[in-house]
Amino acid sequence: MNFLHVAFLRNTLLRQKVLNFSEKCIVALMKTENVRLYLNRVLESKIEKNSNYSMRAFAKQLRENPATLSQILNGKRPITDNRIKKFANALEMPLDQFLYECGEQKSHKSLAVDFFKVISDWYYDAILELTNIAEFKPNIKWISNFLNIDFNITKVAVARLEELELLKTSNKKWQDLSGKNIVAFDTNYSDIALRKYQKQILQKSQESIEIFPRGEREHNSFILAYDSNLNEEVHNKIRLFQKELVSYIEQKSNKKDQVRVIHFGSFPLNNKGEKREH
Repeated sequence: MNFLHVAFLRNTLLRQKVLNFSEKCIVALMKTENVRLYLNRVLESKIEKNSNYSMRAFAKQLRENPATLSQILNGKRPITDNRIKKFANALEMPLDQFLYECGEQKSHKSLAVDFFKVISDWYYDAILELTNIAEFKPNIKWISNFLNIDFNITKVAVARLEELELLKTSNKKWQDLSGKNIVAFDTNYSDIALRKYQKQILQKSQESIEIFPRGEREHNSFILAYDSNLNEEVHNKIRLFQKELVSYIEQKSNKKDQVRVIHFGSFPLNNKGEKREH
């Protein structure tokens, strides 16, 4: 369960399996992998800005065959030096800048971006939890349809979870590894990410009111006046109840057949708070 929603970190700079290759092969593999990851991120960013943007549109911009680009983004086709030059030119970037953006090795900055995405977008948690239900199918299209999110965003999310070793995939079974190697994350950075995450969850909650009948959802809230000196104690009780509820659900779930959102909240109704910059 990811209810504490912290970042998870493992060393992903170089897989053990490449150590048997020559230094030249290692550099070539890393360059291909980094370019692939960068192109996936560019595509993801474009889709987030415009939900109608597609793989075909991206292929057109890169002056590449859509099927070939799909294979490249999925790691099924290597990227030649000529293609790298073509992609840089198509994205209107000098080659040295393009390679800098891709990185000769995975930088701490890009790792931070990956972790920011994982803890700020709801569907990363959802994908990991989805692997635990009985009807789960290890298929990008199935996940995309089940969660009602764009196919390409789903594909990038799965690739990012694999890269961070939070998810292990195979043709038959996918495994959620997010319970391992928990570390602290930069407080300011994670605070921004978690605010984004909570906004998304609240939006999903609003949508569920219109989509699902009363029997399939539970929305309860109340407003009351009380001593502000009790705030910390009240919040601690909410967190404690949250942990106890998660533990209860885990113990009682003989068969996992759904993925649901359970959320809690407490906030003031006065106007004394200052609006935060995002």
